Amino acid sequence: MGQEWVRHHLGGLLFVVFWCLIVSLVWSSANHRRIGVVVFLVTCLIEISQVWHPAFLVAPRATHIGGAILGDDFDWGDFPHYALGAVVGTYALKLLNRRQGEMDGISQAG
Repeated sequence: MGQEWVRHHLGGLLFVVFWCLIVSLVWSSANHRRIGVVVFLVTCLIEISQVWHPAFLVAPRATHIGGAILGDDFDWGDFPHYALGAVVGTYALKLLNRRQGEMDGISQAG
């Protein structure tokens, strides 16, 4: 039970946090809340796509990386963990932005 929860649900939460951080690097001008919402919605779409098995998705899902990103087993229980991951990711981006602002202020004052 414990390993299963970590692998599936905690992994989903951390997956969303990870993508919030990656998206913020690519889309640096975006508001941290917008990034959290976008990553949450895309993650939910990926989860929903797991009930669909066309050939163009089956092949990448069969690989280790493709399976990790696209998944292959739909689970309603993943959605709350994605939502929590989006909240944690958004808060992490807020803290990082605040920290960056403080660092910018220090470098301009010095």
